[in-house]
Amino acid sequence: MTTPDDPRLERYRPLSRLVSSGVFAVALLAVLALAAPAALREPLGAAMVVFLAAIPLLRVAWLVGRWFRRGDPRFALLGVLVISVPVIGLLLAT
Repeated sequence: MTTPDDPRLERYRPLSRLVSSGVFAVALLAVLALAAPAALREPLGAAMVVFLAAIPLLRVAWLVGRWFRRGDPRFALLGVLVISVPVIGLLLAT
């Protein structure tokens, strides 16, 4: 069990800030897309979808870097494969 002054609690703080900021950005873009004039709704909605898809991918990328640094290449390779799925899908869609 960890205590409040445990230094291990700090290791995920950057990831937590990234996810929290991303969720806030998605919520803000959703509200703006609803309140915006018709000409801005589609670009704001597209930006919201991009942020919504990027948040989990950034989380996996952060974990891949951590796994490589800690010497666990199997998990890191699996994370790279997870990230490659939407990238390949995007490339095939264009």
